[in-house]
Amino acid sequence: MPETLEISTVRQLRLFNAIETRSVFEAMLSMDGSLTAREVAEMVGMSAESAHYHLGKLLKLKIVEDRGRRESGARPERLYGLRYRHVELKRGKRSAAYIGEIIRGVRLMLRKAEREYEQGWKQHSEGNFRPRAVRSVAWLSKEDLQELKRLEEQMDRLMTRGDEAHRNGDTQGRERMAVTVTMAPIG
Repeated sequence: MPETLEISTVRQLRLFNAIETRSVFEAMLSMDGSLTAREVAEMVGMSAESAHYHLGKLLKLKIVEDRGRRESGARPERLYGLRYRHVELKRGKRSAAYIGEIIRGVRLMLRKAEREYEQGWKQHSEGNFRPRAVRSVAWLSKEDLQELKRLEEQMDRLMTRGDEAHRNGDTQGRERMAVTVTMAPIG
C-alpha cells in the first residue's frame, strides 16, 4: 500500500477539509483492516448515515477503498479500508484558491477547537472534565515556513493592537484569544 497521497487540487482539498471527514480518516488510522460504516460511526460518535457520507468523500479522494462485503443480519455491509495512511498538501507553487482553501481548513480546525474547549469547560463546571486537543502535523517547505512567518508577524500586530485597546478600555467588541503553534523537526 502506498503511504502518502498528495492533495493537489482545490476540489480535493475542499473534500478533505471537512472536520467530520478528517475525523473518519483519523479513526480509520487507529484501526487496521476493514471496517463497516456502522463501526466507523461508533468510533467517531456520529450516525451510520453520516459515516457513510464521509466515507463516500474519502472514496472519491481515493484515500479509502471498497474491500467487499461482510454478511451481517438482514443484508451484507460494505467494508472500507485505507489505501493511504498519510495525506500531504501539494508542494511547490500553489494557486490563490488553493491557499484560500488551506486557510479555510485551518479556520475549521480552530472552530472545532473552540467547540471542544467549550464542551470541556462545561464538563469541567459539571465536575466531568475531560481535556481534548486538536492535533495536526504538517511537513513544511521553505515557502510554507516563509508564509507561517508572515502570518506570525500579522498575528503579533493584531495581538499588539488588541492589547492596546484593552489597556485603553476601547475593546470595540474584541475578544481575547490564545494561539499556540509548535514547530519541531520530525525525524
